[in-house]
Amino acid sequence: MAKIRKGDGWNFTQVPNAIFQDETLGSSAKLLYMVLCYHTNHAAGQSFPSIATICKEARLTKSTVITATRVLENSGYIT
Repeated sequence: MAKIRKGDGWNFTQVPNAIFQDETLGSSAKLLYMVLCYHTNHAAGQSFPSIATICKEARLTKSTVITATRVLENSGYIT
């Protein structure tokens, strides 16, 4: 089992368990959802990172981000 490092000043992003448990989602869609959660304005319930930001943080290509966005939209996870 891996030991999780703890440190001062670590912030956390919560991701619904449903994302991890959904076997219809590929890893790119799950990773995209995590990035969107990281950038969410919880008061407004919105997340608007640029595609360039998503590509950089998730290490995904633009075309993969666009495809993963469609998958999340079609699955009802984002609108």
